[in-house]
Amino acid sequence: MPVSELVLGTLRPDVAQEGLFHIRKNQPGILSSVEGTLSNNVSHVLKHNGNDISSEYKPILALEWNRVESFHSFYPASAAFQSFVGVFGPYARGKAQPMLFEPSPGSSLFSDLVAQGAALLFVASAAAGKKDHVSATWQELLQAAKKDDELVGQWEGWGVEGDEGTWAGIMSWENVETLQRSLADTSVVEGVQKLNALVELDEYLISFTSTTCTAA
Repeated sequence: MPVSELVLGTLRPDVAQEGLFHIRKNQPGILSSVEGTLSNNVSHVLKHNGNDISSEYKPILALEWNRVESFHSFYPASAAFQSFVGVFGPYARGKAQPMLFEPSPGSSLFSDLVAQGAALLFVASAAAGKKDHVSATWQELLQAAKKDDELVGQWEGWGVEGDEGTWAGIMSWENVETLQRSLADTSVVEGVQKLNALVELDEYLISFTSTTCTAA
C-alpha cells in the first residue's frame, strides 16, 4: 500500500536561503533512483499559522513510496539517505523527523499538487477518535474552495506507525495569488474555522516555485 512522507525541516539562519536552494537542486537526483519512490518534491514554507516566515527559507519535503517497507529500506541507514544527509546536513538546524501517512481514497499524488504553484498544508497531531468528523469537515472545506476554482488539488492522509492519530490535509492552487483570493471567501474561512474547532491545527502556506539563490 502506498504511503506519503512529509518532513518539515529547519535551516541555520546564516545559510538558510543557500540551503533551500541546494536541497531543491539536489534532492530530485538523489532520490529519483531510490527503489520504491513514486515522487519527491521540496517546497518553501511562506507562512506558519498566519505568520510570515518566508525569510527563514523553511523547507518541506514531500515524498511518496510504493509501500512502507521501501521507506524503511531508505531511512535511516541506506547509502542514498546518507547522500541526502550530505546535502541537507551542513545547512540543517536540528534533526528533522519524517511523518508517514496513508493517503485517503481520492487523494492526488504530491507530484500533481506540485504541478500547481502554491498550497495550504494542515496538520493536526491529536486527531485520534475524530476521523469521520475530520474527513467530513475536510470535504466541506474542499467543496467551498472548489466553488470558485474547480482546479483546486487535494490530498488527505492519516498517520501510520509512530504517527497514528495524526491527520494532514493539503489543498493546492495555481499560485499564491489565487490561493489568497480563495482564502478570502467567507465559506472557505468558515470551513477552516470549523476544522480548527474539531482539532488543533498547524497551518502552512507553501510555495512550490524555485528559490532564488546566487550560490554555485
